[in-house]
Amino acid sequence: MKAAVFHPSTGLTIRRVKVPRIGKKEVLVKLKAAGICASDIHYMEGFLMYSKIPIIPGHEGSGVIEEVGEGVTNVGPGDRVVVHYVTACGECMYCLAGKENLCKSARLVGFDLNGTYAEYVAVPEYNVIKLPDNMSYEYGAISGCAVVTPYHAAKIGGISKGETVGIIGLGGVGINAIQIAKKFGAAKIIGVDISHFKLWVAKEYGADQVINFAEANITELIRSITEDGVDIMFDFVGKEETIAKAIETVKRGGRVVLVGLINKPILLPVPELLYHEKQLLSSIDHTRKDLVEVLDMISKGEIDLSHSITHFTSLENLKDAINMFKARKEDVIRIVIKF
Repeated sequence: MKAAVFHPSTGLTIRRVKVPRIGKKEVLVKLKAAGICASDIHYMEGFLMYSKIPIIPGHEGSGVIEEVGEGVTNVGPGDRVVVHYVTACGECMYCLAGKENLCKSARLVGFDLNGTYAEYVAVPEYNVIKLPDNMSYEYGAISGCAVVTPYHAAKIGGISKGETVGIIGLGGVGINAIQIAKKFGAAKIIGVDISHFKLWVAKEYGADQVINFAEANITELIRSITEDGVDIMFDFVGKEETIAKAIETVKRGGRVVLVGLINKPILLPVPELLYHEKQLLSSIDHTRKDLVEVLDMISKGEIDLSHSITHFTSLENLKDAINMFKARKEDVIRIVIKF
């Protein structure tokens, strides 16, 4: 099969490799679409600690079951599926509590296991979910991270009906937090980014107000249009500056939810948190249950993804697509590989 293989010494190369062999309770998926996520690029740049080298990156994917291993009962050849990239032991206290994203034995497709930048991927049966008949492979692929990650974060944040929500970072993941926050009952949603295009999409998706981080004092502006700040602020960027602003812009007793990846310690305004009883929360990955729920919402038309994919590419042109993503071009939100 054709696959994109990464090694620090050679970078990302498109080559022919063997189709993966499956074992008991595993399935082989012939991929139809795979999303390019910033965390894939972070991994290749050394932002995250290497786990498996060489590796086929990619953790967003959807396709058709080609083959099933012994003991597989819930899916069969020909089934359209989405890849759930968090593999876990299924037996520890976290897994039994439905929190497999916290399993100490968790291994992530595209980071610890070969991923979706290939024509085929092999995963445990547990790690595929049937794709609704009315959903495209492209939407299915990005649902596996770009949509379900903000959904999980919304659960962590505990958005209640009538609350005001802020979202910093409207990229491929954060842009989908807007509709999800509205689905959870947010009364007012404020989107923050430096891209005029992404701010426009945020408005299309239902943001009540948008703010350009580079052109305004967001702390003063948010406090002026809310009662002392938002109830919850989500940070999808993962930088010290944006996290500090998130803490500044929540009201007393408000919550900040960290979602954007960060790989180093930072200084935090602890007095601001302590004396104003602000809560700092974090959200990582998602659970299988989250993804099942997200797929159901998309299939029912409760989440619109019509602006969430801005570009398509082929596996052969993957490196050009990644370079376009890294160049931070104004109109790039999510790029999807079509097979």
